[in-house]
Parts: sequence; C-alpha cells; structure tokens
Amino acid sequence: TAFNVLRFAILCNLRLSNALSLKWNQVDMEKQTLFFSASEMKRQANGNFTVYLSSQAVELLRAQKRLGKTVQNELTGCYVFFSKDPSQHYSLTLIEQIMKKICREHEFYDPHESARLGRRVLPTVHGTARASFLTWVEATGKDRRAAERNLHHKTETAVGASYNREGYALIRRKLSQDWGNF
Repeated sequence: TAFNVLRFAILCNLRLSNALSLKWNQVDMEKQTLFFSASEMKRQANGNFTVYLSSQAVELLRAQKRLGKTVQNELTGCYVFFSKDPSQHYSLTLIEQIMKKICREHEFYDPHESARLGRRVLPTVHGTARASFLTWVEATGKDRRAAERNLHHKTETAVGASYNREGYALIRRKLSQDWGNF
C-alpha cells in the first residue's frame, strides 16, 4: 500500500525518491540490507550506499512480498512499493498528500517550522524521515558520525576519508534497530 512506502522511508531514513524507486534486486533479506549505487543517490559523489534494516523494516518488506508475485518480482527487479502493478511505483506527490492528510487529521504540525514562520506548517516526509532521525540521534547521544552515514551524508574531507576506512556497519546497524524500536 502507499502508506507502507511512507513508513519504510521513515524507518530507513531514506529520501522518499529512494524508497519509491526501490526494487527487489536491491534488497538482501538475508543480510537485512538495501543497496543503492552512487548513481541512484542525490549526492552521487558520496558513493554507493548501504542501508541497514531494522527488524521493523524487514517485516514491512515481508508484508510487501506477500502482496505481489514475489519470485517474478525478485528476478525482474520490480518495485517493492508498486502502485497498480509491480512495474510502476507510487508517485512522490501521492505519498506527500497522504502525509499531509494524516498530519491534518491528527492536527500535527512541525513545531520548529511553525515557530520560525509564525504559522502552522505541516511536516514533510523528508523532515519526518530524516530530520527527526538526526534530532533523535542528538537528543539520545547516539553516534552522530554513524547517523550521518545512515543518511548518506559525507562525514569527512577527502584526505580524512582516505585515512578513515571505518564503515560503521555494526554501529549503523544497531542505530537503525534503535530507531526502529523508537
């Protein structure tokens, strides 16, 4: 369903465009990871991107698998979150409208942006999926560098990156699970 892609983007701190364009051949259920090549990312210069999945994200993927022809979808690289058929994904606009509808119904407004602009501002998918995650990381004292990596942000200068080869895989995996639990 369309709501599932919204939940998934939030659970995985993904840009909505990456969640929408996710195909089954990018999912490794055994390793509980997603893989995006650099060319699929907004910041291509930051390289390839591995997403470490929480148990909640894995369960959501399993639910999506049950909705389609899983063997065919996995082999052909069809979309995980498809609309009418597995070769078409939902539109960005539709998901943003769903988010706005949910927020209006529950009278949830972005407190930071509302205060800054002096009027009620609805949260965005991007702000909910990514800014909320980083705010939570700061508030709980989690590893900021690992969190930035979970967001596919560059954390080092070119020189620093050549010396620091740590991928933060274990820390990032735990961080993803902690966020899923939260």
